[in-house]
Amino acid sequence: MPKVRNVNSEKVVGLQKIVVGLTGGMGAGKSTVSAYLRSRGVPVVDADHIVHRALAKGGAAYRPVVRLFGQSCVGPSGELDRAVLAQAVFSNGRLRKHLESILHPLVFKEIKRRMGAHRRGLLVLDVPLLFETGLDRWVDHTVTVWAPRSVCLARMTASKRWTRPDAVRRLKAQMSPREKRRRSNVLLNNSGSRRDLYRQIDQWLAGLFGGGGV
Repeated sequence: MPKVRNVNSEKVVGLQKIVVGLTGGMGAGKSTVSAYLRSRGVPVVDADHIVHRALAKGGAAYRPVVRLFGQSCVGPSGELDRAVLAQAVFSNGRLRKHLESILHPLVFKEIKRRMGAHRRGLLVLDVPLLFETGLDRWVDHTVTVWAPRSVCLARMTASKRWTRPDAVRRLKAQMSPREKRRRSNVLLNNSGSRRDLYRQIDQWLAGLFGGGGV
């Protein structure tokens, strides 16, 4: 990792609040970008984390999801079986829409709360479905992390978490990378090394803050 100083977004931006929407297809490296931003001291709101909390036993989405999918989606521990849910929603568009109708309002509510609590400086919203849900209209800038489809598939299957057919289905369920790129203000190309990706992030931050040192 390149040696860098943390971003003091309040000091650099002053009283101004800048909200950035970060997105990218599966396997593109969005989580890597979020982790690096956090290491730089940038606050990040993770939509996936909000969803995970909502789906946990006792979470706001737990009972509605059990009613939708039935007890077959509940594991031995009482927690939802995420693999069973994923298999169902990525093979059935109707079920996916129903699940989204449960989860998206919860995500919107929490993101709105976090945005309201953030008074000044840079705030990044890490949202996989940024454009699909219309959340891009809530932000000042949009950033897409991109990598070639072959690279994304290789990353998704490398951990053995998904088979190649599973990975292909998940990629097809999302907005096309070309459309995400077209709608974005900034593109981070993650087809090379991690060091190169970090360099691009640093350059983007410097430009966002008016060219000041970060």
